[in-house]
Amino acid sequence: MRCGCCTPRLHAQAVRPFVSGNKTDVTDARAIWLAVQQPGTRLVGVKSLAQQATLTLHRQRELLVKVRTMQVHALRGLLYAFGAVFAPGKKALLGEVEVALNALAGKLPQTVVDSLREQVGRIKALSEDIGAIEQRLGLQLREDPDMGRIARMPGVGLLTDLPPVSRTTMKFVESVTDPLQHGWLHLDGDGRDYLS
Repeated sequence: MRCGCCTPRLHAQAVRPFVSGNKTDVTDARAIWLAVQQPGTRLVGVKSLAQQATLTLHRQRELLVKVRTMQVHALRGLLYAFGAVFAPGKKALLGEVEVALNALAGKLPQTVVDSLREQVGRIKALSEDIGAIEQRLGLQLREDPDMGRIARMPGVGLLTDLPPVSRTTMKFVESVTDPLQHGWLHLDGDGRDYLS
């Protein structure tokens, strides 16, 4: 860029079909050379620091949600082994777990009950961390006009209580480097034509 030349950046998925043989520098260079010559090859744009920061928050949130889900399932399974049954869902489990632990306190060793209570505490702490990240994402949404325009479309929001397609849409919005190139900033209607 400093020299005045612009090197095209290709996604690895665009290069992979052209790799023949084992992975070496020569086969990689040949595959890149072939892929860049193909018509319609989409180039990868350079993300700004703000876009990278937003995507980092999304990745952190996804990881915390996965860990929290694993903890909830493990807690449910452990308590189920002792005869405690809960309604489906995380909220139902967390609402009824203290009653179940108090009922099981006489049957189980205190060390097990304490460990299960600590696990409930970890689940609640993870929920607080996820909420904090969502607040940071909301702040970025209010500050970025492009993200705000997309968030105003029907069916699209920050993250909470949205269908998976909306989460994907927000990640897409934050990863697009040149919005005018994609044409989604000036869509009429709700943007479903672009998403399909």
